[in-house]
Amino acid sequence: MKAQAPLPSPAPEDSPPSVLSSVGVDPSLAAQSSQHVGRSDFTCKVLDFLFHKNETFTPSSPEYNPLVQEAYTKTCWLTPACIVTPDTAQDVSKIIRILQVLQTKFAIRSGGDGSVPGFNSIDNSGVLIALQNLNKLSISDDLKTLTTGPGNRWGDVYNFASKSGKSIVGGRVPKVGVAGCLLGGCLTAFYNTVGQGLDSVSRFEIVLPDGSIKQASATSNTDLFRALKGGLTNLGIVTEFDLLTNSYNNIYYEIYLYAPSSTPALLTAYANYLTSPTLDPKSQVSVQVQPTYTLLFLGYIGQPASRPSIFSEFHALPPQTTIAAPTNSTIPALLEFNGAGNPAGTSTYTSAFSHKVTSPDFFLASYATYLSILETVPQGITFTYQPQGVTPNLVDAADAASPGVPNLLNIERTPQAWVDIFAAYQDSSQDAAAAKAADDFVDRMTKKANDEGVFLPFVDVNNGNEKLRPLRGRLGDNFDELVRVARKYDPREVMQRLQNDGYKYSKEL
Repeated sequence: MKAQAPLPSPAPEDSPPSVLSSVGVDPSLAAQSSQHVGRSDFTCKVLDFLFHKNETFTPSSPEYNPLVQEAYTKTCWLTPACIVTPDTAQDVSKIIRILQVLQTKFAIRSGGDGSVPGFNSIDNSGVLIALQNLNKLSISDDLKTLTTGPGNRWGDVYNFASKSGKSIVGGRVPKVGVAGCLLGGCLTAFYNTVGQGLDSVSRFEIVLPDGSIKQASATSNTDLFRALKGGLTNLGIVTEFDLLTNSYNNIYYEIYLYAPSSTPALLTAYANYLTSPTLDPKSQVSVQVQPTYTLLFLGYIGQPASRPSIFSEFHALPPQTTIAAPTNSTIPALLEFNGAGNPAGTSTYTSAFSHKVTSPDFFLASYATYLSILETVPQGITFTYQPQGVTPNLVDAADAASPGVPNLLNIERTPQAWVDIFAAYQDSSQDAAAAKAADDFVDRMTKKANDEGVFLPFVDVNNGNEKLRPLRGRLGDNFDELVRVARKYDPREVMQRLQNDGYKYSKEL
Protein backbone atom coordinates (compact mmCIF):
# COMPACT_ATOMS: atom_id res chain seq x y z
CA MET A 1 0.00 0.00 0.00
CA LYS A 2 1.32 3.45 -0.87
CA ALA A 3 1.95 5.91 1.96
CA GLN A 4 -0.94 8.32 2.26
CA ALA A 5 -0.35 12.06 2.29
CA PRO A 6 -2.18 14.28 4.78
CA LEU A 7 -5.52 15.66 3.69
CA PRO A 8 -5.20 18.82 1.58
CA SER A 9 -5.31 22.06 3.56
CA PRO A 10 -8.86 23.42 3.70
CA ALA A 11 -9.91 26.60 1.95
CA PRO A 12 -10.48 29.53 4.37
CA GLU A 13 -14.24 28.99 4.30
CA ASP A 14 -13.57 25.33 5.24
CA SER A 15 -11.11 26.11 8.04
CA PRO A 16 -11.73 24.46 11.42
CA PRO A 17 -13.15 27.60 13.08
CA SER A 18 -15.48 28.24 10.13
CA VAL A 19 -16.78 24.68 9.92
CA LEU A 20 -17.22 24.33 13.66
CA SER A 21 -19.05 27.65 13.89
CA SER A 22 -21.31 26.65 10.99
CA VAL A 23 -22.51 23.51 12.82
CA GLY A 24 -23.22 25.34 16.06
CA VAL A 25 -20.06 24.91 18.14
CA ASP A 26 -19.46 27.54 20.82
CA PRO A 27 -17.37 30.37 19.27
CA SER A 28 -14.69 30.22 21.97
CA LEU A 29 -14.23 26.48 21.40
CA ALA A 30 -14.26 26.91 17.62
CA ALA A 31 -11.59 29.60 17.88
CA GLN A 32 -9.17 27.13 19.46
CA SER A 33 -9.69 24.42 16.86
CA SER A 34 -6.88 25.22 14.42
CA GLN A 35 -4.37 24.50 17.21
CA HIS A 36 -5.83 21.06 17.91
CA VAL A 37 -6.20 19.45 14.49
CA GLY A 38 -5.55 15.72 14.75
CA ARG A 39 -6.13 15.60 18.52
CA SER A 40 -8.92 13.21 19.38
CA ASP A 41 -9.36 14.63 22.88
CA PHE A 42 -10.21 18.06 21.49
CA THR A 43 -12.53 16.54 18.87
CA CYS A 44 -14.38 14.80 21.69
CA LYS A 45 -14.82 18.13 23.49
CA VAL A 46 -16.40 19.53 20.32
CA LEU A 47 -18.69 16.52 19.93
CA ASP A 48 -19.65 16.66 23.60
CA PHE A 49 -20.65 20.31 23.19
CA LEU A 50 -22.86 19.53 20.18
CA PHE A 51 -24.21 16.17 21.37
CA HIS A 52 -24.07 16.44 25.12
CA LYS A 53 -27.31 14.89 26.31
CA ASN A 54 -26.88 11.09 26.23
CA GLU A 55 -25.11 11.18 22.87
CA THR A 56 -21.36 11.53 23.47
CA PHE A 57 -19.58 9.28 25.96
CA THR A 58 -15.98 9.45 27.22
CA PRO A 59 -14.14 6.87 29.38
CA SER A 60 -15.35 8.60 32.57
CA SER A 61 -19.00 8.00 31.63
CA PRO A 62 -20.77 5.00 33.22
CA GLU A 63 -22.26 4.23 29.78
CA TYR A 64 -18.84 4.03 28.08
CA ASN A 65 -17.77 0.46 28.90
CA PRO A 66 -21.20 -1.06 28.15
CA LEU A 67 -21.12 0.70 24.78
CA VAL A 68 -17.61 -0.57 24.04
CA GLN A 69 -18.73 -4.09 24.91
CA GLU A 70 -21.67 -3.95 22.52
CA ALA A 71 -19.18 -5.35 20.00
CA TYR A 72 -19.85 -9.05 19.41
CA THR A 73 -16.29 -10.20 19.97
CA LYS A 74 -13.91 -9.23 22.75
CA THR A 75 -11.15 -8.67 20.21
CA CYS A 76 -13.09 -5.54 19.14
CA TRP A 77 -13.40 -4.08 22.63
CA LEU A 78 -11.06 -1.21 21.85
CA THR A 79 -11.17 2.04 23.83
CA PRO A 80 -11.99 5.07 21.67
CA ALA A 81 -11.36 8.61 22.84
CA CYS A 82 -15.14 8.94 22.88
CA ILE A 83 -18.26 7.34 21.48
CA VAL A 84 -20.84 9.49 19.71
CA THR A 85 -24.37 8.16 19.13
CA PRO A 86 -26.19 10.29 16.53
CA ASP A 87 -29.98 10.34 16.37
CA THR A 88 -30.44 11.55 12.80
CA ALA A 89 -28.71 11.74 9.43
CA GLN A 90 -28.27 15.46 10.11
CA ASP A 91 -26.31 14.57 13.27
CA VAL A 92 -24.12 12.23 11.23
CA SER A 93 -23.55 15.06 8.73
CA LYS A 94 -22.28 17.37 11.48
CA ILE A 95 -20.09 14.63 12.94
CA ILE A 96 -18.39 13.73 9.66
CA ARG A 97 -17.74 17.41 8.87
CA ILE A 98 -16.13 17.86 12.29
CA LEU A 99 -14.02 14.72 11.96
CA GLN A 100 -12.87 15.77 8.50
CA VAL A 101 -11.90 19.34 9.33
CA LEU A 102 -10.18 18.29 12.58
CA GLN A 103 -8.54 15.33 10.79
CA THR A 104 -9.61 12.88 13.46
CA LYS A 105 -9.74 9.16 12.82
CA PHE A 106 -13.03 7.34 13.28
CA ALA A 107 -14.72 3.94 13.11
CA ILE A 108 -18.37 3.22 12.30
CA ARG A 109 -20.46 0.62 14.15
CA SER A 110 -23.96 -0.62 13.41
CA GLY A 111 -24.53 -3.76 15.48
CA GLY A 112 -20.85 -4.49 16.10
CA ASP A 113 -20.99 -8.06 14.84
CA GLY A 114 -17.84 -7.96 12.74
CA SER A 115 -14.88 -9.71 14.34
CA VAL A 116 -12.00 -7.66 12.89
CA PRO A 117 -10.40 -5.27 15.42
CA GLY A 118 -10.30 -1.74 14.06
CA PHE A 119 -13.03 -2.18 11.45
CA ASN A 120 -15.96 -1.33 13.72
CA SER A 121 -13.81 -0.17 16.63
CA ILE A 122 -10.93 2.21 17.35
CA ASP A 123 -8.49 3.02 20.14
CA ASN A 124 -8.03 6.40 21.83
CA SER A 125 -6.56 7.89 18.67
CA GLY A 126 -10.08 8.43 17.35
CA VAL A 127 -13.87 8.47 17.69
CA LEU A 128 -16.37 5.61 17.46
CA ILE A 129 -19.60 6.55 15.66
CA ALA A 130 -22.19 4.12 17.05
CA LEU A 131 -25.36 4.12 14.93
CA GLN A 132 -27.63 2.34 17.41
CA ASN A 133 -30.03 5.31 17.72
CA LEU A 134 -30.69 5.34 13.98
CA ASN A 135 -33.35 2.68 14.44
CA LYS A 136 -36.26 3.83 12.30
CA LEU A 137 -38.65 1.10 11.15
CA SER A 138 -41.56 1.73 8.77
CA ILE A 139 -43.37 0.02 5.92
CA SER A 140 -44.97 1.61 2.89
CA ASP A 141 -48.74 1.78 2.44
CA ASP A 142 -48.57 -0.82 -0.33
CA LEU A 143 -46.42 -3.08 1.92
CA LYS A 144 -43.79 -3.40 -0.82
CA THR A 145 -40.99 -1.47 0.90
CA LEU A 146 -39.64 -1.60 4.44
CA THR A 147 -37.40 1.21 5.66
CA THR A 148 -34.84 0.50 8.36
CA GLY A 149 -32.14 2.49 10.04
CA PRO A 150 -28.65 0.97 10.40
CA GLY A 151 -29.01 0.75 14.17
CA ASN A 152 -31.65 -1.99 14.07
CA ARG A 153 -30.95 -5.68 14.50
CA TRP A 154 -32.42 -8.32 12.24
CA GLY A 155 -34.71 -9.92 14.82
CA ASP A 156 -36.54 -6.61 15.24
CA VAL A 157 -36.74 -6.05 11.48
CA TYR A 158 -38.17 -9.51 10.74
CA ASN A 159 -40.71 -9.22 13.55
CA PHE A 160 -41.79 -5.79 12.32
CA ALA A 161 -42.25 -7.08 8.76
CA SER A 162 -44.18 -10.15 9.91
CA LYS A 163 -46.80 -7.95 11.60
CA SER A 164 -47.81 -6.89 8.07
CA GLY A 165 -47.65 -10.44 6.74
CA LYS A 166 -44.35 -9.76 4.99
CA SER A 167 -40.74 -10.81 5.20
CA ILE A 168 -37.45 -9.35 3.99
CA VAL A 169 -34.06 -10.61 2.85
CA GLY A 170 -31.76 -10.06 5.82
CA GLY A 171 -29.39 -11.73 8.23
CA ARG A 172 -29.68 -15.19 9.75
CA VAL A 173 -29.06 -14.24 13.38
CA PRO A 174 -31.52 -11.96 15.22
CA LYS A 175 -28.82 -10.05 17.14
CA VAL A 176 -26.81 -9.10 14.04
CA GLY A 177 -26.90 -5.44 13.04
CA VAL A 178 -28.43 -4.30 9.77
CA ALA A 179 -25.80 -2.08 8.15
CA GLY A 180 -22.65 -4.19 8.21
CA CYS A 181 -24.57 -7.26 7.10
CA LEU A 182 -26.23 -5.50 4.14
CA LEU A 183 -23.14 -3.65 2.92
CA GLY A 184 -21.13 -6.88 3.11
CA GLY A 185 -23.72 -8.91 1.15
CA CYS A 186 -25.82 -10.49 3.92
CA LEU A 187 -26.73 -14.16 3.56
CA THR A 188 -30.23 -14.92 4.76
CA ALA A 189 -31.45 -18.33 5.93
CA PHE A 190 -32.69 -19.02 2.36
CA TYR A 191 -30.06 -17.16 0.36
CA ASN A 192 -30.12 -19.58 -2.56
CA THR A 193 -33.82 -18.86 -3.06
CA VAL A 194 -34.06 -15.13 -2.39
CA GLY A 195 -30.46 -13.97 -2.86
CA GLN A 196 -28.41 -11.73 -0.60
CA GLY A 197 -29.85 -8.92 1.49
CA LEU A 198 -27.77 -6.41 -0.45
CA ASP A 199 -29.77 -7.12 -3.59
CA SER A 200 -33.07 -6.32 -1.89
CA VAL A 201 -32.00 -2.74 -1.11
CA SER A 202 -33.96 -0.34 -3.34
CA ARG A 203 -32.71 2.90 -1.77
CA PHE A 204 -29.79 4.03 0.37
CA GLU A 205 -29.72 7.25 2.33
CA ILE A 206 -26.05 8.08 2.78
CA VAL A 207 -24.09 10.86 4.41
CA LEU A 208 -21.12 11.60 2.19
CA PRO A 209 -17.78 12.60 3.71
CA ASP A 210 -18.42 16.28 2.88
CA GLY A 211 -21.54 16.13 5.06
CA SER A 212 -24.09 16.17 2.26
CA ILE A 213 -27.01 13.74 2.52
CA LYS A 214 -27.85 11.85 -0.67
CA GLN A 215 -30.54 9.41 -1.76
CA ALA A 216 -29.26 6.65 -4.03
CA SER A 217 -31.59 4.38 -5.98
CA ALA A 218 -32.11 2.94 -9.46
CA THR A 219 -33.41 6.35 -10.56
CA SER A 220 -31.38 8.79 -8.42
CA ASN A 221 -27.58 8.94 -8.12
CA THR A 222 -27.54 5.61 -9.92
CA ASP A 223 -23.76 5.33 -9.99
CA LEU A 224 -23.64 5.71 -6.21
CA PHE A 225 -26.50 3.19 -5.81
CA ARG A 226 -24.62 0.57 -7.81
CA ALA A 227 -21.33 1.29 -6.05
CA LEU A 228 -22.97 0.80 -2.65
CA LYS A 229 -23.98 -2.70 -3.79
CA GLY A 230 -20.51 -4.07 -3.27
CA GLY A 231 -18.47 -1.05 -2.21
CA LEU A 232 -18.69 -1.66 1.55
CA THR A 233 -17.76 1.46 3.60
CA ASN A 234 -15.73 3.17 0.90
CA LEU A 235 -18.37 5.80 0.07
CA GLY A 236 -19.77 7.28 3.28
CA ILE A 237 -22.08 6.44 6.19
CA VAL A 238 -25.44 4.86 5.28
CA THR A 239 -28.26 6.14 7.51
CA GLU A 240 -31.29 4.42 5.93
CA PHE A 241 -32.06 1.39 3.80
CA ASP A 242 -35.24 0.69 1.83
CA LEU A 243 -35.71 -3.08 1.48
CA LEU A 244 -38.04 -4.84 -0.93
CA THR A 245 -40.44 -7.02 1.01
CA ASN A 246 -41.53 -10.52 0.01
CA SER A 247 -44.11 -13.11 1.06
CA TYR A 248 -41.61 -15.83 1.99
CA ASN A 249 -42.60 -15.83 5.66
CA ASN A 250 -43.98 -19.37 5.94
CA ILE A 251 -41.26 -21.99 5.81
CA TYR A 252 -40.36 -25.60 6.59
CA TYR A 253 -37.18 -26.75 8.31
CA GLU A 254 -35.35 -29.59 10.04
CA ILE A 255 -32.18 -29.27 12.16
CA TYR A 256 -29.97 -32.20 13.22
CA LEU A 257 -26.62 -32.91 14.84
CA TYR A 258 -24.44 -35.76 13.53
CA ALA A 259 -21.48 -37.58 15.01
CA PRO A 260 -18.10 -36.70 13.43
CA SER A 261 -18.00 -40.15 11.84
CA SER A 262 -21.00 -39.13 9.69
CA THR A 263 -19.41 -35.90 8.45
CA PRO A 264 -17.84 -37.32 5.25
CA ALA A 265 -21.21 -38.76 4.21
CA LEU A 266 -22.93 -35.46 4.99
CA LEU A 267 -20.39 -33.49 2.94
CA THR A 268 -20.80 -35.95 0.08
CA ALA A 269 -24.59 -35.49 0.18
CA TYR A 270 -24.07 -31.72 0.33
CA ALA A 271 -21.92 -31.68 -2.81
CA ASN A 272 -24.42 -33.91 -4.61
CA TYR A 273 -27.24 -31.58 -3.60
CA LEU A 274 -25.41 -28.44 -4.81
CA THR A 275 -24.56 -29.98 -8.17
CA SER A 276 -27.91 -31.67 -8.78
CA PRO A 277 -29.35 -30.86 -12.23
CA THR A 278 -32.84 -31.00 -10.68
CA LEU A 279 -32.09 -28.80 -7.66
CA ASP A 280 -35.29 -27.35 -6.21
CA PRO A 281 -34.77 -23.56 -5.94
CA LYS A 282 -37.08 -23.37 -2.92
CA SER A 283 -34.73 -25.57 -0.88
CA GLN A 284 -31.77 -24.62 1.30
CA VAL A 285 -29.13 -26.76 2.99
CA SER A 286 -26.49 -25.56 5.44
CA VAL A 287 -23.69 -27.56 7.05
CA GLN A 288 -21.47 -26.47 9.94
CA VAL A 289 -18.63 -28.69 11.15
CA GLN A 290 -17.61 -28.47 14.81
CA PRO A 291 -15.01 -30.56 16.65
CA THR A 292 -17.57 -32.84 18.35
CA TYR A 293 -20.51 -32.75 15.92
CA THR A 294 -21.73 -31.53 12.54
CA LEU A 295 -24.90 -29.47 12.29
CA LEU A 296 -27.28 -29.90 9.34
CA PHE A 297 -30.05 -27.46 8.43
CA LEU A 298 -32.65 -28.44 5.83
CA GLY A 299 -35.04 -25.66 4.82
CA TYR A 300 -37.78 -25.10 2.30
CA ILE A 301 -39.79 -22.03 1.29
CA GLY A 302 -43.46 -22.81 1.89
CA GLN A 303 -45.06 -25.42 4.10
CA PRO A 304 -45.09 -28.80 2.30
CA ALA A 305 -47.33 -31.62 3.46
CA SER A 306 -44.39 -34.06 3.62
CA ARG A 307 -40.60 -34.04 3.74
CA PRO A 308 -39.25 -32.64 0.43
CA SER A 309 -37.69 -35.34 -1.72
CA ILE A 310 -34.70 -33.11 -2.55
CA PHE A 311 -33.39 -33.97 0.93
CA SER A 312 -33.62 -37.76 0.53
CA GLU A 313 -29.84 -38.38 0.59
CA PHE A 314 -29.59 -36.50 3.89
CA HIS A 315 -32.59 -38.31 5.33
CA ALA A 316 -30.83 -41.62 4.70
CA LEU A 317 -28.19 -40.66 7.30
CA PRO A 318 -29.24 -41.26 10.92
CA PRO A 319 -28.61 -38.19 13.12
CA GLN A 320 -27.16 -38.28 16.60
CA THR A 321 -29.54 -35.61 17.92
CA THR A 322 -32.68 -33.96 16.57
CA ILE A 323 -32.72 -30.23 17.28
CA ALA A 324 -35.86 -29.55 15.25
CA ALA A 325 -38.02 -32.30 13.78
CA PRO A 326 -39.76 -31.52 10.46
CA THR A 327 -41.52 -28.25 11.23
CA ASN A 328 -43.80 -25.85 9.40
CA SER A 329 -43.04 -22.44 10.86
CA THR A 330 -41.99 -18.85 10.07
CA ILE A 331 -38.76 -16.97 9.42
CA PRO A 332 -38.84 -15.12 12.79
CA ALA A 333 -39.32 -18.40 14.65
CA LEU A 334 -36.40 -19.98 12.80
CA LEU A 335 -34.13 -17.09 13.72
CA GLU A 336 -34.64 -17.86 17.39
CA PHE A 337 -32.59 -21.04 16.88
CA ASN A 338 -29.67 -18.80 15.97
CA GLY A 339 -30.26 -16.32 18.77
CA ALA A 340 -27.88 -17.47 21.48
CA GLY A 341 -24.47 -17.08 19.83
CA ASN A 342 -21.24 -17.20 21.81
CA PRO A 343 -21.11 -16.25 25.51
CA ALA A 344 -20.37 -12.60 26.33
CA GLY A 345 -16.67 -11.84 26.26
CA THR A 346 -15.82 -14.45 23.62
CA SER A 347 -12.96 -13.62 21.28
CA THR A 348 -13.16 -14.72 17.67
CA TYR A 349 -10.93 -14.92 14.64
CA THR A 350 -12.40 -15.60 11.21
CA SER A 351 -11.16 -16.20 7.71
CA ALA A 352 -12.70 -17.09 4.36
CA PHE A 353 -12.15 -18.24 0.78
CA SER A 354 -14.28 -19.71 -2.01
CA HIS A 355 -14.14 -22.62 -4.42
CA LYS A 356 -16.22 -24.31 -7.08
CA VAL A 357 -18.14 -27.46 -6.17
CA THR A 358 -17.88 -30.04 -8.92
CA SER A 359 -17.91 -33.22 -6.80
CA PRO A 360 -17.58 -34.21 -3.13
CA ASP A 361 -13.78 -34.43 -3.42
CA PHE A 362 -12.84 -30.92 -2.35
CA PHE A 363 -15.23 -30.97 0.60
CA LEU A 364 -13.69 -34.24 1.75
CA ALA A 365 -10.15 -32.89 1.32
CA SER A 366 -11.16 -29.78 3.29
CA TYR A 367 -12.50 -31.92 6.10
CA ALA A 368 -9.29 -33.95 6.20
CA THR A 369 -7.31 -30.72 6.46
CA TYR A 370 -9.67 -29.47 9.15
CA LEU A 371 -9.10 -32.63 11.22
CA SER A 372 -5.34 -32.36 10.75
CA ILE A 373 -5.28 -28.76 12.00
CA LEU A 374 -7.74 -29.54 14.77
CA GLU A 375 -5.15 -31.89 16.30
CA THR A 376 -2.86 -28.88 16.81
CA VAL A 377 -5.48 -26.44 18.13
CA PRO A 378 -5.01 -25.77 21.86
CA GLN A 379 -7.76 -26.66 24.30
CA GLY A 380 -10.13 -23.76 24.81
CA ILE A 381 -10.42 -22.84 21.11
CA THR A 382 -13.53 -23.98 19.23
CA PHE A 383 -12.53 -24.43 15.59
CA THR A 384 -15.38 -24.41 13.04
CA TYR A 385 -15.50 -25.17 9.30
CA GLN A 386 -18.58 -23.87 7.48
CA PRO A 387 -18.80 -24.39 3.71
CA GLN A 388 -21.72 -22.21 2.62
CA GLY A 389 -23.02 -23.81 -0.56
CA VAL A 390 -24.10 -21.30 -3.21
CA THR A 391 -26.13 -22.24 -6.28
CA PRO A 392 -26.61 -20.34 -9.56
CA ASN A 393 -30.04 -19.30 -8.34
CA LEU A 394 -28.41 -16.80 -5.96
CA VAL A 395 -27.05 -14.93 -8.99
CA ASP A 396 -30.43 -15.14 -10.73
CA ALA A 397 -32.14 -13.72 -7.62
CA ALA A 398 -29.72 -10.78 -7.62
CA ASP A 399 -30.46 -10.03 -11.27
CA ALA A 400 -34.21 -10.22 -10.66
CA ALA A 401 -34.06 -7.88 -7.65
CA SER A 402 -32.16 -5.11 -9.46
CA PRO A 403 -33.05 -5.17 -13.15
CA GLY A 404 -31.02 -2.60 -15.06
CA VAL A 405 -28.75 -1.75 -12.10
CA PRO A 406 -26.84 -4.92 -11.20
CA ASN A 407 -24.60 -5.05 -8.16
CA LEU A 408 -20.81 -4.83 -8.45
CA LEU A 409 -20.18 -8.37 -7.22
CA ASN A 410 -18.18 -10.79 -9.31
CA ILE A 411 -20.06 -14.01 -8.51
CA GLU A 412 -19.63 -16.78 -11.06
CA ARG A 413 -22.86 -18.58 -11.97
CA THR A 414 -21.73 -22.03 -10.88
CA PRO A 415 -22.18 -24.28 -7.82
CA GLN A 416 -19.67 -23.09 -5.24
CA ALA A 417 -18.87 -22.85 -1.55
CA TRP A 418 -18.11 -19.66 0.36
CA VAL A 419 -16.04 -21.18 3.12
CA ASP A 420 -15.95 -19.54 6.53
CA ILE A 421 -13.53 -20.58 9.24
CA PHE A 422 -14.15 -19.56 12.85
CA ALA A 423 -11.96 -19.82 15.93
CA ALA A 424 -13.77 -18.86 19.16
CA TYR A 425 -12.09 -18.70 22.58
CA GLN A 426 -12.27 -17.00 25.97
CA ASP A 427 -8.58 -16.54 26.81
CA SER A 428 -7.05 -13.57 24.96
CA SER A 429 -3.61 -15.18 25.29
CA GLN A 430 -4.80 -17.57 22.57
CA ASP A 431 -5.16 -14.83 19.92
CA ALA A 432 -2.11 -16.00 17.96
CA ALA A 433 -3.03 -19.70 18.14
CA ALA A 434 -6.56 -19.02 16.91
CA ALA A 435 -5.32 -16.91 14.00
CA LYS A 436 -2.71 -19.51 13.07
CA ALA A 437 -5.28 -22.32 12.90
CA ALA A 438 -7.72 -20.37 10.71
CA ASP A 439 -5.05 -18.89 8.45
CA ASP A 440 -3.32 -22.24 8.05
CA PHE A 441 -6.57 -23.85 6.87
CA VAL A 442 -7.34 -21.08 4.37
CA ASP A 443 -3.75 -20.96 3.06
CA ARG A 444 -3.60 -24.72 2.52
CA MET A 445 -7.01 -25.04 0.92
CA THR A 446 -6.57 -21.94 -1.25
CA LYS A 447 -3.38 -23.45 -2.66
CA LYS A 448 -5.13 -26.77 -3.26
CA ALA A 449 -8.08 -25.04 -4.93
CA ASN A 450 -5.71 -23.17 -7.24
CA ASP A 451 -3.77 -26.35 -8.02
CA GLU A 452 -7.02 -28.15 -8.91
CA GLY A 453 -8.52 -25.29 -10.89
CA VAL A 454 -11.53 -24.78 -8.58
CA PHE A 455 -10.46 -21.60 -6.77
CA LEU A 456 -12.83 -18.63 -6.92
CA PRO A 457 -11.71 -15.09 -6.05
CA PHE A 458 -14.97 -14.10 -4.35
CA VAL A 459 -14.72 -13.73 -0.55
CA ASP A 460 -17.53 -13.54 2.03
CA VAL A 461 -16.15 -10.44 3.76
CA ASN A 462 -18.66 -10.55 6.60
CA ASN A 463 -16.49 -13.35 7.98
CA GLY A 464 -13.09 -12.18 6.82
CA ASN A 465 -10.08 -10.70 8.61
CA GLU A 466 -7.70 -7.76 8.31
CA LYS A 467 -5.17 -9.74 6.27
CA LEU A 468 -7.57 -10.18 3.34
CA ARG A 469 -7.52 -7.86 0.35
CA PRO A 470 -10.87 -8.96 -1.02
CA LEU A 471 -12.18 -6.13 -3.18
CA ARG A 472 -10.50 -7.03 -6.46
CA GLY A 473 -11.62 -10.63 -6.10
CA ARG A 474 -15.16 -9.71 -5.05
CA LEU A 475 -15.60 -7.08 -7.74
CA GLY A 476 -13.43 -8.29 -10.62
CA ASP A 477 -13.43 -5.72 -13.43
CA ASN A 478 -15.86 -3.59 -11.40
CA PHE A 479 -13.11 -2.66 -8.92
CA ASP A 480 -12.09 0.29 -11.08
CA GLU A 481 -15.71 1.46 -11.18
CA LEU A 482 -15.84 1.49 -7.38
CA VAL A 483 -12.66 3.57 -7.21
CA ARG A 484 -13.97 6.01 -9.80
CA VAL A 485 -17.33 6.49 -8.06
CA ALA A 486 -15.77 6.70 -4.60
CA ARG A 487 -13.40 9.43 -5.75
CA LYS A 488 -16.30 11.31 -7.33
CA TYR A 489 -18.30 11.38 -4.10
CA ASP A 490 -15.29 11.50 -1.75
CA PRO A 491 -12.63 13.47 -3.66
CA ARG A 492 -10.65 14.17 -0.48
CA GLU A 493 -10.57 10.41 0.26
CA VAL A 494 -11.80 10.87 3.81
CA MET A 495 -13.06 7.28 3.99
CA GLN A 496 -9.58 6.07 2.98
CA ARG A 497 -7.50 8.35 5.18
CA LEU A 498 -9.54 8.94 8.32
CA GLN A 499 -11.69 5.81 8.56
CA ASN A 500 -9.73 3.69 11.02
CA ASP A 501 -9.65 0.47 9.04
CA GLY A 502 -11.75 -1.70 6.79
CA TYR A 503 -11.71 -3.18 3.32
CA LYS A 504 -10.60 0.07 1.71
CA TYR A 505 -9.94 0.28 -2.01
CA SER A 506 -6.74 2.22 -1.28
CA LYS A 507 -5.21 -0.97 0.17
CA GLU A 508 -5.52 -2.65 -3.22
CA LEU A 509 -4.32 0.04 -5.63
